Amino acid sequence: MVLRQGKVLSWVYCGWGDYMPRKLRELRRDLRRAGYYIARQRGSHENWKHDLVPEVRVVLTGKDSVDAKVYQEDEVQEALRLLRKAEEKRRS
Repeated sequence: MVLRQGKVLSWVYCGWGDYMPRKLRELRRDLRRAGYYIARQRGSHENWKHDLVPEVRVVLTGKDSVDAKVYQEDEVQEALRLLRKAEEKRRS
């Protein structure tokens, strides 16, 4: 885990004392497992949505093998956090 501006990023330790960002395929996997789906795609831009949080839209751009940028990682983490919050609110 790497701490950046108070946020914990789940980067992978590569063994040389440095961290590597996750791949876009991993971000897509996390979204898919949480129940997000591709609502729209144009070229390499994918718009991911979830029915419980319709106001949240995550846009991922790039091939699966490309390193995720920090803002993409942040956007996915925020979307997953909002989904957990909506699920908790729905249960109570």
